[in-house]
Amino acid sequence: MSNLLITETVNEQPRIQIKSRLPMAPYDQMFPFLTPAIGPDKTNELQALFDKYQRHEIPGHTFFRLMEDIVGEKLLSSATAKLLEHVEKKSAGHRQQTA
Repeated sequence: MSNLLITETVNEQPRIQIKSRLPMAPYDQMFPFLTPAIGPDKTNELQALFDKYQRHEIPGHTFFRLMEDIVGEKLLSSATAKLLEHVEKKSAGHRQQTA
């Protein structure tokens, strides 16, 4: 059983949540963290899958399952953690500038 959970958001961007470990992260922002590790063939496959999701040809839970099949649970978890770390650093820098 996967530790990853898909949820939908108000702006209809799918988000990934690793159950009880990490908050949610939008799929489209994860690509820069996934693509260096998966190579061009899988990158193209993932982009085509995301395009289908955006055109509402496949539902979010199907997109997530297929994305996990392409990149693997471990890499998906790692990319989510890296994205969230990047977002936290960015927001911490913004908070320091406004303080």
